[in-house]
Amino acid sequence: MAPVNKQHSLIAIGAAMLLTSFASAQPTIVSAPVGPRPPGLHEGDYIGFLTVYSATEQHPNGDNTYANVHTDYRIYAADGRLFKQVRNSLSPTDETPERMTLPKGSYVVVAQSETMGTVHIPVVIQTGKATDLRLERVKDWKPTAISARDSDYVRLPNGQIIGYRAASR
Repeated sequence: MAPVNKQHSLIAIGAAMLLTSFASAQPTIVSAPVGPRPPGLHEGDYIGFLTVYSATEQHPNGDNTYANVHTDYRIYAADGRLFKQVRNSLSPTDETPERMTLPKGSYVVVAQSETMGTVHIPVVIQTGKATDLRLERVKDWKPTAISARDSDYVRLPNGQIIGYRAASR
C-alpha cells in the first residue's frame, strides 16, 4: 500500500504545481488590431465574419483516437461589455472552429493561444469580409498572401503571425 500512497502524493504535488503555474500566468495583450484577409468576401449588407483558430484540446473520438477541438473564447464590444461567449466547435469532436457572423465594428477577442496562453486581440469586422485569427501552433498555419509585406501582419510578442493587420480607416 505504501507505493500507491507515494504515487498519489506525487500526482497531487504535480497537479498542484501545474494549477499554480496556470493561475499565475498573466494574459498577453496585443495592441495591433487583426482585420480581414484581402480581398474579403462580399456577403450581406452590414455583417462580416470571424473565425478564431484558438488553442486546441484533445477530446476522445472513440477507438482510441482523439479530436483536436478548438477552445471556446469570448468577444467583447468596443465599450468593454461581453458581446458573445463562443463555443468554438459544433460538437465535442469537431475540429473545425466556428465561423461567426458579426455586425461590422470593432471588438476584442479573448482566447487561448497555443504559444502564449490567454490573449486579448482587437479585431475589426468589415461588411462582407472574413477575419481569421490564428492562435494555433506556428506550424499549423502560414500566411498565403503572395504580395504581403511584413507590416501587413499582426504578430504576438513571440513573433508568431496571427492574422492580417486591419486596414487604417
